[in-house]
Amino acid sequence: MSSRLLVDAAIAPTVEWSGWAGPIRVCREHGVMLVGLKPHPAPELTHDFASKLAFERQIIPNLAETAFGMEPDSLQGYVEGRMRCGPNGNCWLDAFPMYVAVCLCESVGVVARYGIRVRHSEVSDEGWSECAGTGFDILRGGAQRNDEGPNW
Repeated sequence: MSSRLLVDAAIAPTVEWSGWAGPIRVCREHGVMLVGLKPHPAPELTHDFASKLAFERQIIPNLAETAFGMEPDSLQGYVEGRMRCGPNGNCWLDAFPMYVAVCLCESVGVVARYGIRVRHSEVSDEGWSECAGTGFDILRGGAQRNDEGPNW
């Protein structure tokens, strides 16, 4: 939980949060799904990490008790690497802004796993992680790999 909160507090003032930290769904150290906190009721304190923790202090123990195990997906690994080192040019997705690469991977993955008639609200958090990883695995090879159409 703390990793997502730290990323949220560190980058939210400058970039769209979900495009960078949204695909980071699992704490690698603890092997559990990360959760986000509700928006702060005072808009001027939206990006105040300590204030967010104080506001939610009573539900944090419950969140820790209900945490469930998950493995990081391959999109999470890509996003973490790109956040650490920037685009390295070895992946077709590096040509896109991060939020576009993430959206492409999730969209392709959800269609590959559930079909074109999927309702996004019916996909669980674990399902989104699986979709993101599937989409990344399909798209990381680039346009030339996918010229013949999807191989799902």
